Amino acid sequence: PASRIIGAYKYHLKNNKMAEAITNELELYGMIVKPKNPFKSSAIIKSVKQTSIYADRVIGFWQLHRETVIKNFPKPSIRNKIKLLNKIDDLYTFDAYNSLSIEGYQVTIELIKQAQLNKVPLEKNALAAKGYSKAFLETKKSIAKMITTKKPGSVFEKDLQKWYINLFAPQIKANLLSERHLLGYRSTQVYIRNSRHVPPPKEALMDSMDALFYCLKNEENAAVRAILGHYMFVYIHPYIDGNGRIARLLMNSMFLSGGYSWTIVHEKNRDEYLNCLETITADQNFLPFVLFLKEEQNREHL
Repeated sequence: PASRIIGAYKYHLKNNKMAEAITNELELYGMIVKPKNPFKSSAIIKSVKQTSIYADRVIGFWQLHRETVIKNFPKPSIRNKIKLLNKIDDLYTFDAYNSLSIEGYQVTIELIKQAQLNKVPLEKNALAAKGYSKAFLETKKSIAKMITTKKPGSVFEKDLQKWYINLFAPQIKANLLSERHLLGYRSTQVYIRNSRHVPPPKEALMDSMDALFYCLKNEENAAVRAILGHYMFVYIHPYIDGNGRIARLLMNSMFLSGGYSWTIVHEKNRDEYLNCLETITADQNFLPFVLFLKEEQNREHL
């Protein structure tokens, strides 16, 4: 199945970037996969790329709400980005505890620390902690590149699949998830519990993510990249799982790329956090989310 899915990206969708990213990352975990064209005859289906309305919504929403961020989120203090990067390890344990707890995992500070040392049982919560540790390390590598480039969004586009694969690799190795879980974007429709928002259908994911990458690559304001990037990633919900954790890693990578500090969304504020996201869906009001993240950032200083 993996070879056919990668082949579909390579031969049918003409997305060599995604095909290569998946292949290379699977090889890191001992999974050698050669792409195979899933279509026996190239004449069966001819791919005609059409931009979905969801991609237009991503760009339109970005343009509509970026000023809300600029007007209501403070400019970064004059900080040494390299020092900021080197100090995020100090917050890792607390960040991992909160990000995993928000998603419903039963974790402790001690479990988080043990996961960093690869000393965890083959159990869902422990493996999720181990996966977050690996994804965090990949994110840190990406940030190191982001702070030296004028287009941090390009780094995210290139490295996103690495974050995702590392997030779930421990569960794949433990046979708690199929390797299909790691192969590109989701292949089914998903629904968000207790939310009125319905993410785009699977057919619109490629265009929607391309639109998000475009916005991230062309946005000069780091706070806009961070806050709108977080929301739009959750809006698209490109993966079957892990979207919230990756959205928060995306947010913080973009914050640090612009000289802001790492921002932890606290589990104790989970209801307010989710309500702010829901308010955007229900009322098209982006301001509460901006102000919420402003307060969360003020609680942590690097």
